[in-house]
Amino acid sequence: MLRWLILFVIVLVVAFLILRYWLIPAQSPTPPPLADRLAFIKDGGKLTQLAACGAKPNCVSSFAEGEAYIAPLSYEDDQEKAKERLKATLAQMPRASLVFEAENYVHIVFRSRMMGFFDDAEGLFDDAEKKIYLRSAARLGYSDLDANRRYLEKLSQNFYQQTPNLDHLR
Repeated sequence: MLRWLILFVIVLVVAFLILRYWLIPAQSPTPPPLADRLAFIKDGGKLTQLAACGAKPNCVSSFAEGEAYIAPLSYEDDQEKAKERLKATLAQMPRASLVFEAENYVHIVFRSRMMGFFDDAEGLFDDAEKKIYLRSAARLGYSDLDANRRYLEKLSQNFYQQTPNLDHLR
């Protein structure tokens, strides 16, 4: 009986290692809808809205309604200063990478701690409203167990902590 238990544990460990180091890192290419938006921006286009969340519960957005809604970030200074503060906030977050930025847009990739899943986040700056609209979605799977919400809530918390006198904007 003990021999079967040890064998079972070894099989689980090997399966975990295969998933973690061979199969999951292969999912890193940017998903097509996001790639289309990035190509649009690189060609000189200017986004005015982020993509909608689909029916899967693995996405949150400032443009969504109901369960998928997450509040945008607010700022009082100009867009460039807000972008610098956002970049400084991201630099303090482990497993967060700023992979692309344009005049009014940032693309961030979060990577989960345990399994190494990639999640794409976006920030759309609206200087007239003094808001950074956010969206984060998992690249794979049906549910993300609220990982994307936690990423953006932590980002929001750290963003406001960098400038304590902005607490009234939350």
